[in-house]
Amino acid sequence: MPSKTPKFDEALKEVLDNLQPHQKECKECGEEFEIMAEDIEFYKKLQVPPPTLCPRCRLQRRLGQRISFLPIFYKKSCSAPGHTEKIIAYYSEKNPVKVYDDKYYLSDNWEATEFGVNFDVENNFFYNLKNLP
Repeated sequence: MPSKTPKFDEALKEVLDNLQPHQKECKECGEEFEIMAEDIEFYKKLQVPPPTLCPRCRLQRRLGQRISFLPIFYKKSCSAPGHTEKIIAYYSEKNPVKVYDDKYYLSDNWEATEFGVNFDVENNFFYNLKNLP
C-alpha cells in the first residue's frame, strides 16, 4: 500500500539517514541534551523525527495531558446519623450524594436498598439506563 505522505517520508528518511549523535538545545527551556546512537536507531525503527525538546520538557508535556483526568477531592461531612467527622470524597458539600466513613460503610448499620432504583422489565436495558435518576 503506498504511503499517504510520500514527500514527508522522503524528507524524514533523509533526516534520519544523516543524523549523527550530537548535543541539541531544547526549544522550550534552552537546556542542552544529548541525542545518542541508540536514540537514533530507535527513531529509525519507529520512523519518527528526532525530538526538539529535552527529556524533562517532554515529560512535563506528557504529564500535562494527564492532569485533566485527575479527580478533585473535597472534605465532606459523613452522612451517617450521629456522625460529625469530615471525610475525603469526590463530592462537595453542595452535592446531595450521601457519603459514609469506612467504619460505618463496612458495617451492617445502613440499608443499601435505600439507594436502589426500580426498573421497568417491559423495556430494554438502554431505556432503563437512560431513565436513571
